[in-house]
Amino acid sequence: MLGQPLRFALAAFVCVTSVAQAQEQLRPKLDIAIGEIRHVSLFRVPVTMRNTSNDDVFVPVCGESEGGTKKLCTLGVNIDTRSHGHWVAAKEKSCNCNLLGGASLKTGITLPAGETMEFEYFLPSDFFRFRSGEYLRLRIFVWPNAAVVNDKRTRMELTTPEFQFP
Repeated sequence: MLGQPLRFALAAFVCVTSVAQAQEQLRPKLDIAIGEIRHVSLFRVPVTMRNTSNDDVFVPVCGESEGGTKKLCTLGVNIDTRSHGHWVAAKEKSCNCNLLGGASLKTGITLPAGETMEFEYFLPSDFFRFRSGEYLRLRIFVWPNAAVVNDKRTRMELTTPEFQFP
């Protein structure tokens, strides 16, 4: 007959073993692979926004840079290039890669009426066909508040002055 401490130790071992087996059965069976690793060039575009309206606006931001400046979300910005005197959407390079994505547009900051804020947009030049000296502009989307970000009818578009690609 087993002594009390030995029976307790066996019961604990059986319990721990069955928990580990249950966890192993619940663990998803997935293979993970690393895709092509590429160097991506980013150009920093500083943007100053001054809200000259009587109403606050919501600006989607995706974190802060090391200096504390708010970063504009890629999903909340369109890039245009000037072609034959007209503005057109920037052309993406054709590549076998994932293009722009980003955090939810509901993450952001309110720019109060009459206030000015500094932002940064990081332009991923490797994903677009930009030439040195080409004229670009950003179209930045803002909303009355975060609750209506998914409603395109409430979206407002702010266009930056043109700037030249380095």
